[in-house]
Amino acid sequence: MATDTRKTWSRQQQAGSESGFLLLEALLSMVLLALLMHGITQMLLVGLVVDSGAGHLTTSTALATAKMEELRNTDYATLAVGGSMTTNVTGFFDEYDVDADGVNDVVRRWTVADLGSSKRLSVAVVSIAEDMGASKATTLVSLMAP
Repeated sequence: MATDTRKTWSRQQQAGSESGFLLLEALLSMVLLALLMHGITQMLLVGLVVDSGAGHLTTSTALATAKMEELRNTDYATLAVGGSMTTNVTGFFDEYDVDADGVNDVVRRWTVADLGSSKRLSVAVVSIAEDMGASKATTLVSLMAP
């Protein structure tokens, strides 16, 4: 009978150590899964930021193209000379709230320079992406003759 008791106790001891090992495996698996999910979440966030920046750049390019076409379709004689590409000059800039949050996201500036026989048209659209702490700009330049 003594032999039976030792065998039973030995089996219980083995079963107990195996269940503890399974708990350790489960904890390690959960930690590994949490680390992987954190990495995947970071990749998704970076993707969203890059996508947002690309959207701002696409909007800037479309607005710059529209303004350039507007200036090119203006009569040469009535095209006012002036403007600045770096500061807002009355009559030579406008602002847009692209994402309808009440804050202007895009500033569109243009200059018209008289070169004597022609006029140089420059349009710069600056997309202010305050959520990323950076701005993106699109600049178009064209010549217009009478």
